Amino acid sequence: MKVRQMANNQYIIDVGNLVIFQSYTTMIACYDSGSGKLYLDPYWEYSKTTMKYFKRFLEEETRIEYGTKKDFEKRLMEDDIIMKEILEFYINSRINII
Repeated sequence: MKVRQMANNQYIIDVGNLVIFQSYTTMIACYDSGSGKLYLDPYWEYSKTTMKYFKRFLEEETRIEYGTKKDFEKRLMEDDIIMKEILEFYINSRINII
């Protein structure tokens, strides 16, 4: 596991083919480079700061474009973005962390 700091309280965590974006203590998104799927926490647009670094995470770490908020919300219905009720469940089931 490798942790990279984007800014104060904004992190990218690499674990195998998973790339996780964490804001403060909340895992906001998990990108599975193997499947190309992005898993989102229901609170992915929690604050302006979170959004700023979430967009940067998408740009630098995934093949997914944010575009406008309206465009991105439309894409939530597509196959490459999956809203997860509990993001930690997916991550824990893949990498067995507590």
